[in-house]
Amino acid sequence: DFHGLAEGAEIHATFSSFGPYAAENGFVVVGPHGTGEPVGWNTGLDPANNPDLAFTEDLLDQLGADLCIDTSRVYATGLSNGAMMSSVLACTMADRFAAVAPVAGIMRPDGCDPARPMPILTMHGTADPILLFNGGVGDRLGNALGGTDTEAEAALPEADVDGPGYPASARAWAEGNGCTGDPVDTEVTPTITQRTWDCPANAPVEFLVLDGGGHSWPGSEFGKAAESIVGPTDMSLNATDAIWQFFQRFALPSI
Repeated sequence: DFHGLAEGAEIHATFSSFGPYAAENGFVVVGPHGTGEPVGWNTGLDPANNPDLAFTEDLLDQLGADLCIDTSRVYATGLSNGAMMSSVLACTMADRFAAVAPVAGIMRPDGCDPARPMPILTMHGTADPILLFNGGVGDRLGNALGGTDTEAEAALPEADVDGPGYPASARAWAEGNGCTGDPVDTEVTPTITQRTWDCPANAPVEFLVLDGGGHSWPGSEFGKAAESIVGPTDMSLNATDAIWQFFQRFALPSI
């Protein structure tokens, strides 16, 4: 469960609440802590130039040696920069991760060539003031990183669910997974629409559009309390539960 930029593992653990949820549901959760100032993750695809990929490989090896885990059922999620990191792992370590769930920051960078189609659950708010729904960075990013407070923020652009940015990233994963046809939108809650494609059974792509949602973890009380920084938190969905329910559907294919 990868934290966002400048967030760190401890704060993010409070955001997602995956620790107590894992204890209740009988699985292991790991919250890695990145490096740098502000603390974060390297999201490059080249292992030779991205020490965070080697770190993740070593982490998985260590966990597999120390804990009694099913290594065919290892998953990655994360928020913001952590969502980008989990996206990169989908590109580069499809042999180690069975599925990924990037929250507020999915990407499919040029050169992404996973070893197999990757099941994806992703979600993004249409009113995200930090990573704008259709791409780009909002005025509030400087505030989130502890910079000068901006008294007057630019109005958020109207969200286009068929446009560039994060809708396009979800669409790129669907195309890469071999999904076909026009997407189908289904109302999950009055504020959440689930977009799906006709995908192979073992490689779905599900994109949750959070109408009016900010740069937050849906269902998080911590996120709700941080609205002045991250924008509105959609409380109609428990993202932690939704992600775990999605993950349980998938395991790495047998060799």
